[in-house]
Amino acid sequence: MKRTEFGRLALDDSALIAAGEKEAVLDFTVEDTPPSIFINLIVPDEKAEDFAAVASLPPGFSLAKVRIIESDPVERFWLSVNVYRVSGLTTGLRTEWSTYVDDGSGVPRFMILRARASEGSLDPIGPLAPPEPFTHLVDPAGVIRTDIRKTVVQNGATVLTPNNMFSSTVALPEVADRQYVLPTRQWVTANDFIYWRNGVNDRIFHNSTSHSPQLISVDLGDVTLQDNTEWAPFVDPIPGHVLVYLDKIKFKIGPWWNITQPDGRVDPTTLASLQALKKTLYGGLTSVSAVQVLSGNEEPLV
Repeated sequence: MKRTEFGRLALDDSALIAAGEKEAVLDFTVEDTPPSIFINLIVPDEKAEDFAAVASLPPGFSLAKVRIIESDPVERFWLSVNVYRVSGLTTGLRTEWSTYVDDGSGVPRFMILRARASEGSLDPIGPLAPPEPFTHLVDPAGVIRTDIRKTVVQNGATVLTPNNMFSSTVALPEVADRQYVLPTRQWVTANDFIYWRNGVNDRIFHNSTSHSPQLISVDLGDVTLQDNTEWAPFVDPIPGHVLVYLDKIKFKIGPWWNITQPDGRVDPTTLASLQALKKTLYGGLTSVSAVQVLSGNEEPLV
């Protein structure tokens, strides 16, 4: 009975999503192996204007200061590098370079400046981003090693080069030496809407894994960085902090939310080009999920 009833509801929902009459809300899990890391780099006030120019924020957006963890003494401008392994809406390793912006509401929000996906992804900038492999693992000594190389496009294909783009090592402390920290409400709230550089946003629905996580700050003496991104000249070379999530983070994501819930932040050309694609992509994904619910292989989302 459960499979039949909720499978039917899921099929009905997928039809509405394909028609643009309902929002897709999908599982998104940040896995704990290897751990997710946040390398939070301070953008000094005197460099913020130049950083914003290089970041190419869309019209109507400006940089916003936030406190990330409760022990942060003041709000700052930041560039956050988040590296993690994901399952759900997409799979594989991802790196996101994000800053924090005011979208005109007065509430700071995440804005992804660049995303890199080892197995490709469905991002509203691409929107079909090709795979760009990189390394993110924990070695036998308990060191999280991340190695991201630059890529070039050759004959229409993305090709890895030997040139470093961003790399880091983060040595995990012994259990007795872990420094647990709390994210600020402001930082968690900033993640309610995640913007892309064309003004498109994803809407996030959290649970306790986001606002009450097993989160540690690693001693900066146990961290090394090599940063050759275009943003390196605008951030302090020593991070404000390096955070490691020890558990999974599970939430729901409403992708490309303001494409079918227009808010005036996406230009008409981009809006028109993504509306039909969103219906096709996410109508198809949710119909596959509905079949899984009918067969008893997936739990319904209601």
